[in-house]
Amino acid sequence: MFESHKELAEAIDDQERLAMFYAWYGFVLLSEDNKNSMNLLQKALEIGEKFSNQKTIGYACTWLTWVCCDLSRYDEALQYGARAQKISKVVESDHYLYFKSLGAIAMCHWQMGDSKLLYKIGKDLLEYGRRHANIRCQTMGHATLGGANSLVGDYPGFIDGFKEAFDVSADTMYNITAKTFLGMAYLLNDQVQEAEPHLKEVVDFSKEYEFDFAGMPARLFLGTVMIAQGNINQGFKMIDEAHQSFIREGRKYYIALTEYTLGKIYSQIVEGSSSISPLNMARNIGFLVKNVPFADKKADAHFNNAIEIAAEIGAKSISGPVYLDWGLLHKAKKRKDQARECISKAIELFEQCEAEVYLKQANEALESLQ
Repeated sequence: MFESHKELAEAIDDQERLAMFYAWYGFVLLSEDNKNSMNLLQKALEIGEKFSNQKTIGYACTWLTWVCCDLSRYDEALQYGARAQKISKVVESDHYLYFKSLGAIAMCHWQMGDSKLLYKIGKDLLEYGRRHANIRCQTMGHATLGGANSLVGDYPGFIDGFKEAFDVSADTMYNITAKTFLGMAYLLNDQVQEAEPHLKEVVDFSKEYEFDFAGMPARLFLGTVMIAQGNINQGFKMIDEAHQSFIREGRKYYIALTEYTLGKIYSQIVEGSSSISPLNMARNIGFLVKNVPFADKKADAHFNNAIEIAAEIGAKSISGPVYLDWGLLHKAKKRKDQARECISKAIELFEQCEAEVYLKQANEALESLQ
C-alpha cells in the first residue's frame, strides 16, 4: 500500500506529511528490507530537521532506534532512542513516542546483556502504561521484564513475563511478537511441547502477512523444536531459511543466535541429550551417518562463530551462555583445560551482566572440574 502511494505522496506539496509517509513506510519494512527502511527513515528525519518539526523527528528517531537495533548497531540505536525520549517529554500527549522508543532501547539492552537496566525500563514502562491506561505500553513492560529474566537465566520468569505480555495485549502484532519469545522461553526451559503451538502460529501468521520481525526468529526456534521431536532434516532446513534471512537483512544478533543454537544442537548429539532420543535418531539414519561422527567439530565451529559475531556487536546476552555451553561440551569430551577456560569466561560475562542464575550454574560447573 505504501509503495503504490509513494509517487502520490512525493507529488503533494506538503513536506511534513511526506516525512511522516516516509517514516511509516520505513517502519513497516523493518526486518523485511532493512536497507530501504534505513533510507526512508533518514529521509524523514532530514525533512523533520529541515522544518524543525519535533513530531516528525521524534517518530523518525523512534523507528530508527528499532532498525538500528535490528542491525545490531547499538550505539546509533541508543543515540536515536535518546533523541526520541527527549522529544516525548515535550510532546507529552503522544504516548506512542515515549513507549515505542523506550521499548526499542530496552531491546538494545536485552541484546547487549544489561539485566539491571532492563528491569528498570520494564518497571518504568509498566508504571507509565498503567498510569495512562495504555495497553501497548503495558505489554512492552511485561515483555521487557521477561527479557530481563532471560538474561539472568531465570527461564520460568522469562515465560511468565511473556505470558503476561500476551494476556495484556489487544493488538495482533504485539500478540504475535509475544508468542515468538514465549516459544523461545519454553524452548530454553526444555518445554518443547508447550513451545510448538505458539511458534507454529507465529510462523503461519508471518508467512501470510510477511511479518519477518517476529516470523524469522520463530522459524529458528520452531526448527529447533522439530529437531528435538525427531524431524531433523525439516528442522535444519527451517533453521537455514531463517539464517539466510538474517544474513540478507544484516540481523547480526540473530545470526549469532543461530550459530549458538546450531552449536547447542550438535553438542547435545555429542553428549547424548535426552531431548534427542534414540528412537527419533533412528528415523533419521541418513543424518546420523553424515553428521554424528563430526558433531563435536561442528559444535565447536558453531560456538566459535557465535562468540566472534557476539563479540563484534557487543551482545553479551549471547556470549555468556555460549561460553558456558561450550565449556560443558569440553567437559563432556574430557578436555578439562579448555572447559575451565570457557567456563571462566562465562563467569566473567555473567558477573558483568549480573546474571545470578547463570552465574550459579557456571560456578558449579567450574567446581566440578577440580
